[in-house]
Amino acid sequence: MIWVVAVAIFFMIVFTNMGARIGLANSDSLLNNIGGKWGKKISAIIGIGIFLVATSFQAGTLPG
Repeated sequence: MIWVVAVAIFFMIVFTNMGARIGLANSDSLLNNIGGKWGKKISAIIGIGIFLVATSFQAGTLPG
């Protein structure tokens, strides 16, 4: 199962690199850029999805 860690590290590097490039290229946030291109409804759906993913991650790391 060590391959899962390697794949996760790869995707985290790609995601961080992408986020840094978007941040340098624009003065707005990622969701503002998405809202400007595809509309506020899609931006809200993506924002809620990001919130749920972060909340699920935090709930999964709580001691049980």
